[in-house]
Amino acid sequence: RHTRQKLIKALEDAADAALDFRDEQKHRRAKNVEDPYWKWESPTQQTDHVVIYVYNDALGKRHEERLGEVTLDVDAPASHAREKLRRKLRDALNAKTGEAFSFQQAGAVLERTEEALPIQELAVQKMNGERRLVENLIYVVDTPPPKLKRGSTASASTAARGSQSALLKKAPSAAANVAAVLKKPIPEINEKTPEELETERLANTRAAKRAAARAAAARAEAEEDEDDESTIASAPQTPLTPSRNAALATG
Repeated sequence: RHTRQKLIKALEDAADAALDFRDEQKHRRAKNVEDPYWKWESPTQQTDHVVIYVYNDALGKRHEERLGEVTLDVDAPASHAREKLRRKLRDALNAKTGEAFSFQQAGAVLERTEEALPIQELAVQKMNGERRLVENLIYVVDTPPPKLKRGSTASASTAARGSQSALLKKAPSAAANVAAVLKKPIPEINEKTPEELETERLANTRAAKRAAARAAAARAEAEEDEDDESTIASAPQTPLTPSRNAALATG
């Protein structure tokens, strides 16, 4: 029986090893497209930045609202700053713009195609009179709706047939649909580091799970043996009386 149990265990271990090897190969291929976010997260190169939300009221008056602070590597691209804001200022941004926020540089909206720009060229240094220190400011604004090209919603022949009013009706609705898609809320993002994810992944391999299950079973069996010994030790013992001693002696 013992030999049979050892054989079953060996077969289980071999199957686990084969499946874990397959998963490891998949994992290595996936690592070739890792999240570039962590490349710029070295704690020794981080600088504090204040994020300011800029908007105009109904009268066209400019307003600035402080959303929070983040630490950034000034050599990182603006695209990294976007990811950092999505992770660290998610609630504040969802209350304002959701995913539809853009950076502002020198008063102009920075297109997403231009977000290779280093953060040190995006941030503005400004004296904070109350705190009496120079702050690095990053300005964000609502992403403006895309400009629809003339004639993009219909062919030239349709326009020639006098459907200009139809085009005027379609254009605003198309812009509104695009704006609604952009304004979706920022989802919750997993903040675990690559090291934490790797540790978790290794702990969840089939071999690790089976080893943990066997260790748990061994602990349970050991505890059960201890309980049995305690029960025997604590059981009341029948005292030996003189008559019983005589009976045992003659028996």
